[in-house]
Amino acid sequence: MKNSKNNGITLIALIITIIVSIIISGISISVLTGDDGLINKAGKAKDESERADEYEMLQQAIVEAMGKDKRGRLKKDILKNTIEKNIKNVTTDNEKEFPLTVTFTKTGNIYMITENGDIIRYNKNSPTVVAGEKATENSEYTDGTDTAIIPKDFKVSTKPDEQKIETGLVVLDENDNEWVWIPVDNVNNMITTEGAPYTLCGGTGVTTLMASKSAILNGKTRGLPGSTSYREPDLLLGDNGDTCDYANYSTAGFSSLKNMAQSLVDDYQEMIASVGEYGGFYVGRYELTGSVENPTEVSGTVLANKNWYNYYKACKGFTTNEVESRMIWGCQWDMVCKFISEHGDKKDISDSSAWGNYKNIEVLASDGTTVIKNSSTYGNWLDTGITTFTKANNIYDIAGNYSENTQGAYEKYNREARRW
Repeated sequence: MKNSKNNGITLIALIITIIVSIIISGISISVLTGDDGLINKAGKAKDESERADEYEMLQQAIVEAMGKDKRGRLKKDILKNTIEKNIKNVTTDNEKEFPLTVTFTKTGNIYMITENGDIIRYNKNSPTVVAGEKATENSEYTDGTDTAIIPKDFKVSTKPDEQKIETGLVVLDENDNEWVWIPVDNVNNMITTEGAPYTLCGGTGVTTLMASKSAILNGKTRGLPGSTSYREPDLLLGDNGDTCDYANYSTAGFSSLKNMAQSLVDDYQEMIASVGEYGGFYVGRYELTGSVENPTEVSGTVLANKNWYNYYKACKGFTTNEVESRMIWGCQWDMVCKFISEHGDKKDISDSSAWGNYKNIEVLASDGTTVIKNSSTYGNWLDTGITTFTKANNIYDIAGNYSENTQGAYEKYNREARRW
């Protein structure tokens, strides 16, 4: 009986041990192989290390190539030869003009170097998706001519007239919010660093190493942070330090005025880096709908009569683990305007009354004949997305209707509001 009992206990203990081992194994497998597992994290760390090494090698080649010119300028043929001589397993483009594209064949990483020596874009060879297919990670989509990056959990529209980058590529997120891809060939067209660093208004001591370029669009000029003209990134002073950003930073979700200033600078730099890395950005297809707490990018009633700080908070409501969502910057707005004036529909942005919804302008329905707002109507507001009359490259109501806030500052009291 003693032996039997001992055998019984041994068997039960063995069974428990096996069960616990299975549970531990399951946990271990999850820890190792999940989205945030050790294997995945190790892979990401390896990718980051490879990119850092490649970046450093390119920087060294840039310095060496500049040293070969009497005036320290960068010449593409010299840079190309220097890179191919000093770095193994790379290919470079054969174009005469900058930027120089460098591809590391082992990792598939691609970099673009400007004539100023800036390494402005990196893109790892990504999986591809087709229209209607949900991207399980950041993926590439090609329309046969151009390429765009599709963020994880997004998909390209299944409608044929929304699948071309040239005329406005439409993507949808998991909640069917709609966005349009704005390609940017060279992010340096958006920014200036001349005379940096710049100190922001407000006395916080926060500085920025870059700011939006003065004249991205003809006639739309900006000053630099710290001035009283149009500028970004920067704070609004208000009266005697007790209005505007001084009094409202918490409404937008900031912990202090200095935190707001630093966050604007950080977000601006992250936006520029992202545009440079991916070659563009996404803009909401419609004027903001829904609510501040639950914003949407769908056709319908516009979220109106809120102050800038509420809109800023609402625009962050689309952020996920993979995608950063923010209120549009003025330089991005300018790139949207350039896109719709130079590509696809090629709308006139100097006088957009022929396709925008303005006061005393007749607006037609999508059939092109039915009048949905006559020219004698004083109010000019309509639900966003209800007529293709107000559409340009698949973006609705960028001309007229409700004004759109940007993160740009103007003088002491106003944010940059755009509607053309």
